[in-house]
Amino acid sequence: MPQLKSFAPDHLEEAAQASGFLQCPKCGLVWFGNPDFAQCPQAPHGPPVRVVLLCRSCDAEVPATHLATHLAGRNHVLCAKPD
Repeated sequence: MPQLKSFAPDHLEEAAQASGFLQCPKCGLVWFGNPDFAQCPQAPHGPPVRVVLLCRSCDAEVPATHLATHLAGRNHVLCAKPD
């Protein structure tokens, strides 16, 4: 079976490559950070694949470097549920 470069629909493959998010194809763990890690942090499950994170509020592709800014934005404040 060929190794996937990313786990994303074809039209989001470029965004997945640039997202900064990685996923283990065996256990499904998703992480971000150092892209030089060649293995899953949980075990040697093989090379990770790139994934794109989509915001369910606005369907925007959100890279790891913009996650906090995006979540703090007006769209998310307005749709947040009070405690």
